[in-house]
This record gives sequence, C-alpha cells and structure tokens, in this order.
Amino acid sequence: MNLGQGVEHRRGFLHALVEQGHDVTLGSTVRKKEQVLLKSRSLSGKTSWYNKLKYDIYAKGTDFDVLILECGSNNVRYTRGTSEGPEVNILGLNVQRLREFRGKVFLWHHIYATSVIFPFGTIYNADGTRREAEGRKPVEELSDSNWRFLFDKFDPFEGKEWTILHHCLDEEAFKRVPGRYKLTYGDVKQFKYKYVHLPISTLDDFIPTVKPKPDWDSLYIGSGHSHAIAYSLYKRFENVKKFYDTPLYKTGVLGKFGGWEGDGDESFKYATNWNDGGSNIPIAVQNWNNSYTHIFTDSPACLETGSITGRTFLSLQGGSILLLDKNISNVHKLNLGAYEVADAKEASEWIKVIKDWSPQKRDEIRRQQLSTFPVWENIPWEEILTGKKDSFDFSDSKLNVGSYTPIPHQRNNDYA
Repeated sequence: MNLGQGVEHRRGFLHALVEQGHDVTLGSTVRKKEQVLLKSRSLSGKTSWYNKLKYDIYAKGTDFDVLILECGSNNVRYTRGTSEGPEVNILGLNVQRLREFRGKVFLWHHIYATSVIFPFGTIYNADGTRREAEGRKPVEELSDSNWRFLFDKFDPFEGKEWTILHHCLDEEAFKRVPGRYKLTYGDVKQFKYKYVHLPISTLDDFIPTVKPKPDWDSLYIGSGHSHAIAYSLYKRFENVKKFYDTPLYKTGVLGKFGGWEGDGDESFKYATNWNDGGSNIPIAVQNWNNSYTHIFTDSPACLETGSITGRTFLSLQGGSILLLDKNISNVHKLNLGAYEVADAKEASEWIKVIKDWSPQKRDEIRRQQLSTFPVWENIPWEEILTGKKDSFDFSDSKLNVGSYTPIPHQRNNDYA
C-alpha cells in the first residue's frame, strides 16, 4: 500500500484490518508526516493499533498471504530507500513481488477515478493484447529502471487471481471508461470485481455541532480534474461551474481549476491557494462546517461510472448537508433520494429549505445522511479477502448514529 496524498482515507482501511486481527505489512515507505496522520486520530488517545502495523519496503512477494495494491505508480524513476537499506525502484519492487507471489491480489481502486492503474496500463494495449517494446540493446543490458527490463517476460496473472476493489456505483461503466493508453478494465478479461460502498472510519475527523449561520450556502473543495492526467473526460470544471458559478445562492470553490481567475462577485468566491490532498483533509472538514451544503459533482468520467469520492462524507462530517448531482450514474444507490439535484435552480430550492431549518434539524439530517455510509471497521474483511463471501448486506455494517463516537475535530500543530 502506498501512503501519501489522502493518507487519512487509508487509515480507516488499515485500522479495520488490524482491529480484525490481521497482520498488516506496508511494503512502501511511510514518511514522518504520514506517520503523524496515521496516529493523529485514535480511540481514547491510544495508538496501539498503529503500533501493530509492520513496515518492510524490501518485503518479498512470498512474505504475503494476500497482496493489496493501491494507487500503483507507473513511474519507473520513482525510488525509495530506508536507513537500513539501499534506494530501490518502487515499480520494479512491486513487479518483483508479483513475480514471486501466488494467491489473491486486490487492486484497491479509489484515487484516480476510473483510470486503469499499475501494472496494466503499462503493459497492455487498448485491445487487451500485450504491449511490446523494441529496442537496440538486449534486455539484460538495460538498467533496472527501463520499461523493457522491468516487464520482460512478466505475466501478472501467473498463479494469481485479481480482484478490483472499487467504489463506483456503475460497475459496467467503470469497466469501459478508458484511462492511461486508452486501456479499459473491461479490455483485460481475467479481472473479478467487488464493489464496496465508500466507507467512513471511527478515526475520521468529525465536528459534532453544525454552525448556526455558515458563511456559504454551498462549498466545493478540490482540484480541477479527477485524474493525474487531465484528459477531457476527467476535467471537473464545467460540472462544478454549473452548480457553483451562479447568482442564485452564495458559493465558494477552494481549489486549482484554471477556469476562473481571482474572486468573483458577492455570490461567488474562488480561491486557488488550496491543495486538497493529504494533511489538508482535516482543514477541509473544518471549512465545510462553514457551509449549509455541499453539492457533490465531478468529471464526466466520474459521473458516467458513479465514482464517489471522500468529499461526500467529509462535508457531512464537517456539518454540511449533502446534495448530489442527479447525473451521477446509479446515484439512487446512495439512498439519499430527494437530495438529488439536476442544476443550480433545483439546488437553490433545496438551499432555501435547508437555510430555514434550525441548527438542530440540520445536524439531525446530516447525521442521517452520514448513516448511509458503511464503516471500515465493521466490514467483514476476512470474508472479502479470502473469497468466503462474494457479496454482503451493507446494512450489517452501517453506521449507527446513536453509537457513533468519532474523535471530535480539533485543530492542532499536526495539521499546520
């Protein structure tokens, strides 16, 4: 698992695995600031779960019973090392682990919306055939960061069963939307798929009270595209503009979009001095406490696949009421019903109603909405990872609002 941007989302998954009795080894380096974020929210101030995590950047594929890959890099020049060992090529290290490993591999797909990630976008053509690279030198004379060297005679499916673990509401669309090199998941026929409704964690930031009179009617936080490579399919600007660049209600956008310049009029505020990754997640939660609502929309690719991001529950944890773009495929599966809106006009009608509610009513509704998300720690991960159960009823792991006691949000130097 590769920690880094958005480490707080990974924290819940890791915490769940450890608390359910699994031995968890991180096969990538964990920087100091990431360690702080992992430990910064722990029940009753204890970090016993964190201390059970193991770290071994040099671990071999034969050291694992189940292998979980997440946000795999295609960058052959990305290297890491530790004080106990040399710098290693991370992509090459993961390829070597896969060569050695036999068993179940889970590719946890949650950051880059719908793009096919390591190692398949690198070694397969759009028609699912193997990409071959010709070169003048024999493979054995190439450096260990050379693409041909890394993937020579590498069969990712030999002795392995791959499952794509994803949070997209429309799985069929998820399979057909192209990513890097125009490859789709559907082009690679050997995959199995498992949908897991995007979970929250008992370690998440949570502001227990809503602000009586927020400054914003609706607030969006994020960057201008949902993918590291800004294909038009992954650009958010037009969809965000539809709901947020309007005189019908007071809006704010925090993020780098490239489509707006500076501040707007009194009804619209745009700020570019924002990075929505990693340690800024607690700050995002704090900002959403200053807004009546969050209208969740995304890029065309994400709408087509029903790709749901952490913005949905982060805004609820901050105190906003969640409104959903009706154009999100299969959005009804989120069970928020009447809170779906097609455009700014429909959103404005909801915002008028919400602003008339008492703070107590708003708090009750956002907690009800939050209760539709399952909890990492309650999901039966052994049954999923071992294949004992192909599907399960998410009502078994839903949040119980009355007993949900996340650590209240507190601003401290960890997030400075």
